[in-house]
Amino acid sequence: MFSKILLVGALTLSTIFVATPAQAATKYTTCAAVYKVYPYGMGIKAAKDKVTTGFSPASNFKVVSSAVYKASIKLDADKDKIICEIPKYKNCTYLNKKYPHGAGLKGAKDKATKPVTNFTVIGVPFYNTNKAALDRDKDNILCEKK
Repeated sequence: MFSKILLVGALTLSTIFVATPAQAATKYTTCAAVYKVYPYGMGIKAAKDKVTTGFSPASNFKVVSSAVYKASIKLDADKDKIICEIPKYKNCTYLNKKYPHGAGLKGAKDKATKPVTNFTVIGVPFYNTNKAALDRDKDNILCEKK
């Protein structure tokens, strides 16, 4: 009787510690979908952002497993192992090439005497990635200009 209880107990314990099969990684087809889960993009641990003139390397993306990365690899346009990374501009000269009147959060108000109102509205992750260097007057608008 004791050996039967021991055997049943051992089988019960062994099933508790058996690993379950890994769930399939979600395949994202757009960066908008990625940003809902990974607001700053995602990449594998060994990723190194390929940057061009005017940008600093992305460093605030979420590190994910190879399986998660591979499921959405088509979104890695520059093949740097980071998907949908948020661009980090070095200065306003470069940001204003893409956003001539600046870029800011929805509802932001320029503090200038003649405020800029035609800036491009951007998302919070984009703003947070660039605010330290590019929002000198702390009005939630990056590099605003007329």
